Amino acid sequence: KLDAWRPAGEGPFPAVILVHGGGWEAGDKATYLTPLLRPLSKAGLAWFSIAYRLTPEVGHPEQLEDLRSAIRFVHRNARRFRIDPRRIAILGESAGGQMVSLVATERMPTVAAAVSLYGVYDLLPMARRPGPRSIPTRLLGVTTLDAEGRQLLTSHSPLHQAVAGMAPMLLVCGTTDTLFRQHEAMAARLRELGNNVETVELPGAPHGLENWEGHPEWNFYQERLTAWLRQTLDRAGSR
Repeated sequence: KLDAWRPAGEGPFPAVILVHGGGWEAGDKATYLTPLLRPLSKAGLAWFSIAYRLTPEVGHPEQLEDLRSAIRFVHRNARRFRIDPRRIAILGESAGGQMVSLVATERMPTVAAAVSLYGVYDLLPMARRPGPRSIPTRLLGVTTLDAEGRQLLTSHSPLHQAVAGMAPMLLVCGTTDTLFRQHEAMAARLRELGNNVETVELPGAPHGLENWEGHPEWNFYQERLTAWLRQTLDRAGSR
């Protein structure tokens, strides 16, 4: 299911599909990404905040398929929602950032841009001590970091799946986030492949949009993000 919002008027409007975080096991379409809803709306962007099935009820492949299904649904119903099917972006934070980044590596023709806020780009470092509650075990059933386990984690890590020719990407992260090094590595890898990537770093900011609230020194990310989306999606619509 999803929540949908569109600007007043005839359109067609550029649109953003939002994917929440929560460690792949928590959160919903009404949490975590709330601070972005007003800025996106003010920028004239339609948005769709989606739900996806969580672990342990399903594994990670099913979660990714939920995202792909949502993209297909929005694209098929573009006329109904008065959006431009050529101008659809996907945006995720934390676990959702990993999901949109991985789907971006698949170069879906219906995705014109992708934004990841403090996403997880490499699952391998999280598998040093596999256990029932570890992310690799919960997501993919990896209990041993053998060749098969490493291959499975690599195949679900955007850092290792990135390819040339991906849609433009914007990566956003706080500099004190434990995932900041992954943020830097992903940006470097995308540039190495010749992809169009921009970054926004928030000095001293930790993990989580909710922790950025109440800090005016970090609010600049909202304007940078919405301006990038408008510019990138308008460019996609003019092709």
